[in-house]
Amino acid sequence: MKLSRSWNIIFAIVVIATIAIAALSSNKSELRSVVAGNAKSRFLSEEQDKWIGALGRIEPRSRIRRISPWGGSRSSVITELHVNTGDIVQKGQLLATFDTFAQRSSEIAVAKANVATALARLQKIKSGEEPETIDAKRAELKLVRTRMESLRKELERSKRLDYSKAITVHELEKVQLRFDEAVLNIQQFTSELAAMENVRAVDITLSEAELKTAEAELQLQLALLEATQVFAPIDGKVLKLHAHAGETIGDQGILELADMEHLQVVAEIFEADIAKLSVGMSAEMSVISMNQRFKGSIAEIGQLVGRQDVLSVDPVSDVDARVVEVRIDLEPDVVQALARLSNARVEVVIKPEVSRDLSVDRGLP
Repeated sequence: MKLSRSWNIIFAIVVIATIAIAALSSNKSELRSVVAGNAKSRFLSEEQDKWIGALGRIEPRSRIRRISPWGGSRSSVITELHVNTGDIVQKGQLLATFDTFAQRSSEIAVAKANVATALARLQKIKSGEEPETIDAKRAELKLVRTRMESLRKELERSKRLDYSKAITVHELEKVQLRFDEAVLNIQQFTSELAAMENVRAVDITLSEAELKTAEAELQLQLALLEATQVFAPIDGKVLKLHAHAGETIGDQGILELADMEHLQVVAEIFEADIAKLSVGMSAEMSVISMNQRFKGSIAEIGQLVGRQDVLSVDPVSDVDARVVEVRIDLEPDVVQALARLSNARVEVVIKPEVSRDLSVDRGLP
């Protein structure tokens, strides 16, 4: 009797477990219908079965930019932060300055001086020596030649006297030595004058290479100086500061910046529904945290399938669902109301049979 009762209990447990597993599997297989149904419930319509429902989030069209310094400046210390949370900035506006700014500025001054020196040297080589210097060298050469002619005559007279034994050999050698020195001086002065009068191509080439090297060093220093400051890459609003003056920059960067004048909803559409969508289709949305509906149209359909980021509150939702991000432009009149709701969760319903062009509402061509 006891053995039969035990088998009945085991059989009942097995049946209950089988029914529970089947029910859970059925719920997951109908996940899209559950999520779509949650979103569609706010937009009741007789044709709602044809609509596509999804969850999404509010995001600036520019995306939220996490501003970080150039790689070589990550270990630098912020000496001055030029903006605060909530500030409106323009593209190119200075956001932060690092402690290496002063050093790089000095190195740029040195590099500019080197460029100026190399340029002056090149111009001097191209123009040659000053006319006064060349005239002086010519006068010296003329004087040396006159002296050599005098020594030539003296040498010839000494040779005749030596022939008649009127002078010693030593005296003749002294005259010969002075004449040889005069010949060498003429050769030297002639070479120097030719160098002054003629600019050598090899000297110009060498000087031009020195100038290019100095200019390249200046460009490098300018690039390094730029890395000691951070500028706004877009027009936008400072949403959050992650570092302040006196601190080094962490993995989160310096601040978060976004263009809050143009908002979008990023809807996570199940991959099976993507083929039904096209740019321009109408969408209706509702912010889950507030009782407000607004409209928009599809501006961009993603190219990648990924995991779902915005999760449903449904306990049987499949957190590994495969979705594609679809960006939806909002109508201009609702942007102000949603400006402080970046990343807020939104329920989205897209109507495949209806297309709207919001470029008319935004005044775009």
